[in-house]
Amino acid sequence: MWERPWALWALPLAFVPVLIHWLSRRSARRVPFGDLYLAREALSRARRASRWRDAALLAARIAAFLSLLLSCAGPSATAPGGTGRGNKPSESLSLLVWLDCSYSMRCLESGESRFELAKRAGREALAALRPGDRVAVATFSNRVDTPPAALRWRSREEAAAALASAKPGFSGTDFAAPLAAGDVFLSSAPGRRVELFLTDGAAHGFRGKLPPLGPEILRLGLRWPGKPNAFLARAVAESSPGEPGMRLRLEARGLDRPRNVKIWLGGRPVGRARVAPGSSWAEVALPEEASGLYSGRAVLDPDDLLIDDERWFSFKVSPRRRILCLYHDASFLRAPAGGYFLKRLCGAAEGPLIGYDCDFLDIASIEKAALPDYRAILLADWSTLPAQASERLARFVLAGGGVWIFPGQESGSEPDLGRLGELASADLGPLVAAEAKGVAAAPGFLSGEPGAFDLSRVSFSAYRLMTVKPGARVLLRSASGYPLECVGKAGTGAIAVSAFGLGSRWGNMALKPFFAPWLERSLKLMAPGPPRLRALGGPVGRSLEMAWESRVAAPQAALVTNPKGRSLKIWVRDRRANFDGTDRPGLYRVEDLPGGNDRVYAVNLDPTSGESELEPEPSPPWKTLSPESFRRDFDQAVRGRPLSGALLAFAALVLCLEMLLSLPRRSLPAKPFLALLFIAALMALPHGAAAQENDRFTITQWRIGDTWDPYPEVPGLILRDLDLTTSVLTSPGRRVVTLEDTDFFFSPLVILAGKDAPPPLGKEALAMLRDFLDAGGMLWIEDVSGLPESSFDRWVRMTLSSLRPGDPLTPIPLSNAVFKSFYLLRRPAGRVLVEPAILGLSRGRRWSVVYSRNDILGAWAVDPLGKPLYPCVPGGEQQRLEAKRLAINIILYALTGNYKSDAVHQPYLMRKMREGTLP
Repeated sequence: MWERPWALWALPLAFVPVLIHWLSRRSARRVPFGDLYLAREALSRARRASRWRDAALLAARIAAFLSLLLSCAGPSATAPGGTGRGNKPSESLSLLVWLDCSYSMRCLESGESRFELAKRAGREALAALRPGDRVAVATFSNRVDTPPAALRWRSREEAAAALASAKPGFSGTDFAAPLAAGDVFLSSAPGRRVELFLTDGAAHGFRGKLPPLGPEILRLGLRWPGKPNAFLARAVAESSPGEPGMRLRLEARGLDRPRNVKIWLGGRPVGRARVAPGSSWAEVALPEEASGLYSGRAVLDPDDLLIDDERWFSFKVSPRRRILCLYHDASFLRAPAGGYFLKRLCGAAEGPLIGYDCDFLDIASIEKAALPDYRAILLADWSTLPAQASERLARFVLAGGGVWIFPGQESGSEPDLGRLGELASADLGPLVAAEAKGVAAAPGFLSGEPGAFDLSRVSFSAYRLMTVKPGARVLLRSASGYPLECVGKAGTGAIAVSAFGLGSRWGNMALKPFFAPWLERSLKLMAPGPPRLRALGGPVGRSLEMAWESRVAAPQAALVTNPKGRSLKIWVRDRRANFDGTDRPGLYRVEDLPGGNDRVYAVNLDPTSGESELEPEPSPPWKTLSPESFRRDFDQAVRGRPLSGALLAFAALVLCLEMLLSLPRRSLPAKPFLALLFIAALMALPHGAAAQENDRFTITQWRIGDTWDPYPEVPGLILRDLDLTTSVLTSPGRRVVTLEDTDFFFSPLVILAGKDAPPPLGKEALAMLRDFLDAGGMLWIEDVSGLPESSFDRWVRMTLSSLRPGDPLTPIPLSNAVFKSFYLLRRPAGRVLVEPAILGLSRGRRWSVVYSRNDILGAWAVDPLGKPLYPCVPGGEQQRLEAKRLAINIILYALTGNYKSDAVHQPYLMRKMREGTLP
């Protein structure tokens, strides 16, 4: 591949040395001389050596000219693939840039998110474009986020602005959609076509089948290392009838080590738990909430992907189980009918007298009822049952609910129950007259009741003949042993059938004391278990469906407030409303308009998308490039590896050889000649130069133990402030090392943070650490536990005593350069004030170890919205400011030493100031 093929027309100039050599040849002049044999032989040998030397000189000159001419043509080592219809480098470039906005792009790499690193790579790709090239920018997640009308060719400035304005979202990844859209968009593009995917390339984005891809497009992507990632996948609540509050169970996945989970309820911390890789479930007891609404969040110990370490929850606990009574005639609710007494027992305004709340609804309005909100349904006083209502009740039973069937009329044939009748525990037959008074209860049905009720006074005027199906349990019988009530399983639910109704003409059951315990015990067989508990919420991007119960007045509208505090009014229709603005995780509060009950919905990331799994795809449909050397790799992938430098180096080597061959043979020593030839050969070898930023500072963090990285985002924040406030040149990101890494000894400052004791250091590790400190390195140790006594503090003191026996930790005086290397500080500070001083180990006039127990790094920690993550006590925000300044001072002290304490230059400066000659 040639970048400037027109320069190849100059190749004939490579024969100029031949022409010069031919024109400069001179014929030998014959000189008469004696016929001496030895002289003739010597002359013949000299001529043979001269011929070989002349040929070598000619070849060297031709090679030098040829190398110079070829380098001017801009050759490349390999021609890039996917060059569209032609393979000419002079063609313009059509570049389509895809930016991944899924939430896995928030993963941190050395303190900076992959999303920001991807945008930086995109800017470098734009900088590599040439006049005449075209570029388009689009974003995607689990779909193409850029509208089709906005997918167009842009100028370089417009493309850079589009990249700068993009922000990561909260959705998953699907590469099928952008790959298909990219093929369509680039199908008509002229010149060479390149598709660049600024994504993490994780395997979770290749769940579906990829579309067929044409080979005429060069596809490039970024390459990232795989890493473990722990995240909270589920929050499940459990409640028991006799226990106050409830139990919250949290599932953590991707654990590589034990981690802590902290739980907040209504903005206040209520507990913590610990999860390990072997047992990923944690359980925490939540205190009782009088409103029955439990909403809050659970937070896992942070790692490189912070967004999925937090999970929101909202559960509504109904203090009593709810049932629904469907009736046909309103007279059923008037005394002395059974509906009147049922309403007094379960639906009274002052509260139920048994363990159930009951709603009453005309059977004709069953379509308006939210059946999943109830544990059992009483089908009382009915004459006809529509097929659609029968099907709904059948599904309710099969899903775990209970239905209790009472006959609705005292004469005539019984209507068909349809699908519900097929599931019933008994079939009802014709109406018959009752025999003598009295009923008998099944053994254990009324167990626990003190004394027996006088069941001989219960009488019926009539009842239906009942055929009990196999597997059903008979609860009541007549005095002669005829079955009057039975219950049986159907799917995961239950159906009870009574041979009598609750109307006043069936009998005196509703007027007897036996009615209340009979009703409660029968309902328990159909609606067992703890009080009903509902989870409110859903995944990000899915509509929130809200429903108002029939027993409460539905509002005209509702006000929804999202986690950022923005409110939106929605209208309520038929006791239902939908909210489609769940664009971020958090708690969404819903307030009835006009004022009424409030509710909270928890919106979370979707764990089923697999987005939190950060393992890269081993064979993506694109060539991967390293973000660290993206510009060089991008140029080589698109335009090939340039060979001009190698050709120029070869030309220099050949010219050196030509110069050496031109010298007299005896005037050239052999060893210098070989050494010069070897150096020229090394210069001609092509190699990639690795830029060394020796004048730039980056934070180095010591990885040891499980809690070495309590604040992954803090090093990047410190480097940003260091770059803004001082003249220190910084390198983005951080360097994570162990004692075995050579980079440990190339760092002027190494930070060790932790709250639990790491493993003890062996003799070799102590010796290496001692060598690092003796060589001029500095160790900054930070105890982030915030406790007066911690296992980490004991480990630090034991390790330092082994490192420097007889040299104890001493307080660093406030007059030391540590407190005035950049800011003039008068006291130590941090997130907390556990220790009134900063401790250290000195070596000569230099503090080689600085040890703080006040969690200076914790004062820098922020949440995803940039707000401080922890309060600074007891000094508040002023203490936070002083802690940040102290961190800058420690870094400057590590870089400058005791410069601020040296006073050698002060007399000279004072004299110059008095003389007025100091500029």
